[in-house]
Amino acid sequence: MTTPSTLIDRTTFLARGNDRRFEIVPVPGLGPVRIRSLKELERSRYETDTLGDDGGTERDRLETAKRRLIVMCVVDGDAEPLLTADDLDALGDKDGAITAYLFDACRRHCGFEKGDIERLVGNSGPTPGDGSP
Repeated sequence: MTTPSTLIDRTTFLARGNDRRFEIVPVPGLGPVRIRSLKELERSRYETDTLGDDGGTERDRLETAKRRLIVMCVVDGDAEPLLTADDLDALGDKDGAITAYLFDACRRHCGFEKGDIERLVGNSGPTPGDGSP
C-alpha cells in the first residue's frame, strides 16, 4: 500500500520523465523507421493545430493530421527529425498502407488511443465547405 510518505515529491516529479522515448518500427514495404515520443508541449500544439480553424474541410484536417504526426515523430539515427513540414505533400504520394502503418505506430507511441485524432477533427466544428449543416 502506498502511503503519503512514499509518494513522489515535486522535485523528483519534475526531474523524471523528461527524456524522449524511441522505438524502431519495421514498416512493411519501407524498412526500419525510428520514431520518437512527443513532449507534452508538442502534443498539445499538435492537438491545437488539428482543431484549428484553417478553413480546410474536416477530411483535409484529418489527412493533414495523420501526415503531420508522422513528420513530428520520424527521426534519424541521431534522433534528429528526418522529415519537415515541406514533406507533407510527398507523404501524400506514399503507399497508403505504409503511411497507415507508420501513423498507427506513431499514434500508439505518443499515447493517442485509436480514434483520438479522428475525434479531435470531428469535434473541431464545421468549417466552410465541409458539408456540415
